[in-house]
Amino acid sequence: MAADMNDPYWVSDMLSKEFTRQGLRVAEQLRRAADQVERKASSISVDRTTGMPDHNRTAADILGEINSFHGNLSTSNLLTAAADADRHVRNPEAPNGR
Repeated sequence: MAADMNDPYWVSDMLSKEFTRQGLRVAEQLRRAADQVERKASSISVDRTTGMPDHNRTAADILGEINSFHGNLSTSNLLTAAADADRHVRNPEAPNGR
């Protein structure tokens, strides 16, 4: 294992795998957020006082889901993985690709 860490191709492969893992994590977060938005859009709120559909409340709920998603989405790991992989490809002999 330690010998592999000195092989630029092995390191590049590991960095690519980490980048892919982070990209897939973002995709999963997007799917969960889309499911929540779909649920809210498919179940229009009803105003308790009138019994009528409350599209404004539902729109606010959908926007709340989107805002929550944006607040919870960490893209820094994806960007770090991409930067590390690209640095290594440009200069595989440097420590940590730098």
